[in-house]
Amino acid sequence: MKIIFESDERLCLRDQPWIVLVALGLLCALFSYAIWRGDIPGQDFPWPFVVMPFIALAAFLYYFERLEVIFDRNTGSVRLIRKRLLRTFETRHELSAATNVGIIGTGDIDGGTHRIALYFEDVAKPVPLTFYETNQVSVSDARDRIEAWLERQTL
Repeated sequence: MKIIFESDERLCLRDQPWIVLVALGLLCALFSYAIWRGDIPGQDFPWPFVVMPFIALAAFLYYFERLEVIFDRNTGSVRLIRKRLLRTFETRHELSAATNVGIIGTGDIDGGTHRIALYFEDVAKPVPLTFYETNQVSVSDARDRIEAWLERQTL
């Protein structure tokens, strides 16, 4: 997650998984090139290679998601905006209901995979801020920035 804007009244974060876009794009290109060239050994007609670009495209449409989280003191809300290529989903929570920011995932913070989650009084489970888990240090950095911003609210 990347901090886009931070002030006393507003904190905006964005998560854009470019690696997913690049990997699925390369996968589509690889299979499309194999079909175009027609050099697939042992196949009269390469049905699996014809279908694979469409599967990769479907995976891209499903998995590629941009997330924006906006903490706004002026409106007293936390907005989670999930943008996919075909749809946009928006969830709103009261800023005063945000109780904690945590890291959920597997393994300890130095190993394993993790993602940031927000805890709200009115929601039973933590609300993850990313669709995927990662092992990057940026997860704990972003959590620390969010915690610091939320603590300024109570001062």
